[in-house]
Amino acid sequence: AVQREAAELREHAYLSHAELRAAGGIGDMYDTLLVYENFPPGGLVGSGDFDLGDAVIRPSALESLAHFPVTIAAHPTDGQLTVLVETLDGALGLLDAEALGRRVLTVVRRLLDRWDRPLREVAITIDDESGQKAPNDTARYGGGFHTVFTEAAADRLGSVALTWAGGELTFRELDEAADRVAAELVRRGVTAETPVPILLRRSPEYVIAMLAVLKSGGLVVPLDPGMPAERIQEILTQTGAGLIVDDEFMTTVGEQPIPDFRPAEVRPGQGAYIVFTSGTTGKPKGVIGTHQALLAYAADHARNVLRPAGRRLRIAHAWSFTFDAAWQPLVALLDGHSNHIIGDEVQRDAEALVAEIARFGIDMIDTTPSMFAQLRGAGLLSTVPLTVLALGGEAIGTTLWRSLSELDGVAVHNCYGPTETTVEAVVASADPAHEVDQNIGEPVPAWAPKKTAEFWNGRPVVWTSMWGGRWGVWKHGQFITLSSNPVTNGG
Repeated sequence: AVQREAAELREHAYLSHAELRAAGGIGDMYDTLLVYENFPPGGLVGSGDFDLGDAVIRPSALESLAHFPVTIAAHPTDGQLTVLVETLDGALGLLDAEALGRRVLTVVRRLLDRWDRPLREVAITIDDESGQKAPNDTARYGGGFHTVFTEAAADRLGSVALTWAGGELTFRELDEAADRVAAELVRRGVTAETPVPILLRRSPEYVIAMLAVLKSGGLVVPLDPGMPAERIQEILTQTGAGLIVDDEFMTTVGEQPIPDFRPAEVRPGQGAYIVFTSGTTGKPKGVIGTHQALLAYAADHARNVLRPAGRRLRIAHAWSFTFDAAWQPLVALLDGHSNHIIGDEVQRDAEALVAEIARFGIDMIDTTPSMFAQLRGAGLLSTVPLTVLALGGEAIGTTLWRSLSELDGVAVHNCYGPTETTVEAVVASADPAHEVDQNIGEPVPAWAPKKTAEFWNGRPVVWTSMWGGRWGVWKHGQFITLSSNPVTNGG
């Protein structure tokens, strides 16, 4: 019956998978497909002639009907394993298909050679990568994000750390408020890497709650009251969270006396936050950023974006807290700069946002190119100045890049990085000598471990790493490393 149905569908075989999904109104269904075939293709793949007796057929080309960005097929051919790698143009970035095939074969050979050995002994690097080391200057900060913040606060207790339309908090006040909330979290059972969802409106309380979760040792899970209820519930279910920091929780803490509280110590590679993907390919997936990765990013951001300004900056926080980009303004606190929290009612109103930038003397904003076009139309840079402008989240056109490169008195940066690379992977400074499509900038220091998580019964099951090459499993409350693959700046 199955073969009969398949035969009836052959007249539609010219339709691609994407076209079939579009016709059915279905979005992306998966990003990885494993197909097991119980028959060998034989000479169709990887060999030469077909000897048919009176005739010999010699294949001149092999055409596949696969429509996926990357397809890897393994076939036994004449007693040997043949790996066929097909890619769409650009799917592998700087990596070519042959290199990917060699990596697959190398890892398979190691698996066979070490069949009865622990999986941690099977490295995923190939021979010419095994000697690579991470750069040395990424360790600008040590410890956890919260401990570095407390150290920074101790040097400028009376300086303003946060402002918003209704008030301000000094570094001392922000640190003490976070201690109060953290002490309550610990009292309620939060320990190392306990997922703690935060469900608050845009306000200084959100920043207080984030610092408090880190101080308690937990993982920040940012939520937004404007999210669909089913998405919030899906994230809560995946994380298995038993505690939510919301308005009721913050009211309970109130103005309690400053507790005798000692912030959690952070071990190397400990998770700091979980940002969930949009879920367009299925259920939302959690991406876990580590303290180490966050601090590596903070050090690079301070060195290359903030300090060249030569003075303390007031930086607009206009990103949604549910995006990893929300950390871009916050890491500036570690270097003594201040944040201005843009309220919900102003965040998407270009004219109101420009007016707030002018009113509070904001020096820097990080936004998308499309939002910047609206802000510029409302007077940003022409009547309301900036010292630093960072753009990200979307591609920048050559015309816009050229016009920004010719500005005087404002430093412009193009920032790019998927969530898995801890906010940013590469940063380019505007330079009229380089078109944006010719210069994507310099990579953020590569030793920034990142873990992606699938949850089962409220616990991460498998964590992997794009950036630091870290693989492992969650077991008995700890992340067990299986192998390591640090990459270099040029990787």
